[in-house]
Amino acid sequence: MFTNKQYNRLISNTPVFICDSNVVLYKLSVIENFLNIHYPNYKIAYSFKTNYSFALSKKIKDTKLLAEVVSQKEYLLAKKNNFSDNQIIFNGPNKDLSKISDLIKKGVTVNIDNFSELNWLIKQNISGEIGLRVNIKIKKMKLSRFGFSLEDNFKKALQLIIDSKLKLSALHCHIGTNINGPYAYKVVAKKMAELVNELYITKGIVIKTIDLGGGFPSDALLPIEYEELPTSIKEYLSVITNELNKTLNVKDKPSLILEPGRYLVDDSVKFFTKVIDSRLLDEKQVLTVDATMNMIPTVWYKPQKIKVLSQKNDIKNVFKTTIFGSSCQENDILFKEEFLECKKDDILIFYSMGAYNSSQASNFIFDAPKEIVI
Repeated sequence: MFTNKQYNRLISNTPVFICDSNVVLYKLSVIENFLNIHYPNYKIAYSFKTNYSFALSKKIKDTKLLAEVVSQKEYLLAKKNNFSDNQIIFNGPNKDLSKISDLIKKGVTVNIDNFSELNWLIKQNISGEIGLRVNIKIKKMKLSRFGFSLEDNFKKALQLIIDSKLKLSALHCHIGTNINGPYAYKVVAKKMAELVNELYITKGIVIKTIDLGGGFPSDALLPIEYEELPTSIKEYLSVITNELNKTLNVKDKPSLILEPGRYLVDDSVKFFTKVIDSRLLDEKQVLTVDATMNMIPTVWYKPQKIKVLSQKNDIKNVFKTTIFGSSCQENDILFKEEFLECKKDDILIFYSMGAYNSSQASNFIFDAPKEIVI
């Protein structure tokens, strides 16, 4: 139970995101402890776009994670937080072409996404090590629009690199987000390992790093189209390391890179918002809070875990409830299920709000909420 002082402080600061970095550090330790045993040659990269406040905190720098960025803006944010160039992985389909060659020379791992980027580098007669994003077909999953298809145009891209001054040293594959189950990672790990073997045997190309991206779910409720519960991170890591250890047939196994942004930060953040109006209409509860759906955009596509924080200890009534945001939009709905009775100035806590909420929150009508990392 919060003290009156703590409660009043929250009321005066809502809406606000609170990020508990200890949760992030614990979840990181779960990955590290597993990989230290099963695939010690690894590195973990934090996806900046997942949550910028944590990306810019001293906490993440102290973890010695790599920085995974997808734009020049994010690259500059990484530099602002004192990441050295050899600690930065640059992904994404829209890189500033005028900057790519300089990034490569500085030692940034640049994973080329498309022929426009690749052809520009070749035309500029650029030399240096690069990575390629690989697109792999996986049963029952939509084919990604990013990267070079392993079954289609990867060989063309590879030949262009061989005929140029560029050197392929890294492979990257990110299959999506909230991948609920390890099967897809088993397929990807196996095919990427086979590709490493093939490149060495047929072309003499030594791949130094395999980056399998992210997509691992958090403990949050999954999007509406999912029926299953999230799978333990150890199950994902197990199928990945098993396939790599079993399939890789090169003297020096490449370093494994993972980008578990959502998994790391989602459960560490709670969102606090205050009830500014409460009413009962036909035995249904209608609440309005001082936040909007534009502040926490994941409410658009997934159900929420919410708790009421009230100074009253005798809350027992439950009503069919709609929680509205405070914008002028009729469809500004944050929650619609049965919920405990609430009164004005009660505080609602939304759980697992760390991934893609604060980084996508807009300034529509109200300023985007603050985020505090503790």
